[in-house]
Amino acid sequence: MEKQTNTTDKIIYSISILIRQSGYSFLVVNENQKCVEEHKEVHVKNENPDGLVQKIQEDYQRIWKINYKESRLHIIYQHSYFTIVPNEVYESKHKGDYLKYNTVLFPSDSISCDCNTDFDVSIPFIPFVNIHNELLEYYSSLGFYHAVNSALNSSYQLCKNQSGEYAFVYIQQNSFFLVLIKDGNLKMANYFNFDTAEDFAYYCLFAIEQFKFDKQHMHLSFVGKISKESEIFTLVYNYIRHVVVINVLELNLNLKNKVSHESEIFLNQNPILALQLCESFQEN
Repeated sequence: MEKQTNTTDKIIYSISILIRQSGYSFLVVNENQKCVEEHKEVHVKNENPDGLVQKIQEDYQRIWKINYKESRLHIIYQHSYFTIVPNEVYESKHKGDYLKYNTVLFPSDSISCDCNTDFDVSIPFIPFVNIHNELLEYYSSLGFYHAVNSALNSSYQLCKNQSGEYAFVYIQQNSFFLVLIKDGNLKMANYFNFDTAEDFAYYCLFAIEQFKFDKQHMHLSFVGKISKESEIFTLVYNYIRHVVVINVLELNLNLKNKVSHESEIFLNQNPILALQLCESFQEN
């Protein structure tokens, strides 16, 4: 349904676009009312930035241009083209050197960097500049960062000032972020793709074993589209004693009170977008 805009009190929307290697999700928030206005999931078969640009062009002409012309854009990258470096050894002039050990770099690649103050680390990553250039044709306000930063922020808040071993899994659409924290110190944060529940359990449990976490006493929290009846939960629970599922909206009760049931389902399927919303609520 077309949104009505009062010309005397123009509404500025905020569009958050979560970009993956195989597609993207987006949601639109009315900043005056702080409520989710629209959301959508888009898949791209030819997994490359050009295919994503084409889909974004189509959505702009069909949806955003009509209803959300006056908007701020937030791009969140959810892909494996990143690394994490302690600030005590990080040098910005060498950010490409940190990345080259876990991803293939091309001369045309642009490298950006986020900073996470909770764990005092830097996050070099590769943004898709052609997507930025396309969106800047339509919008003047564009910010971007890597999704692992939101996962780190959320994990820190969930176990702040707590001793012990914690694992946080942010899961959606055959991929997940895994964050491991011990006594308030970040031990690992990584991104995995998986096809089966067995794949998931292997990646998750192998990482936990590498850092010698005690499976009988550690705490593992799932955030995202998962239930206690799911095969993934059952498999992991066979090995780890303390496992819980967190409804992502419980992380910000103000946000929970603002969204519809349909939007709540969408945000639990897209926990990184929900975390981005939680962060924007805290800022305001």
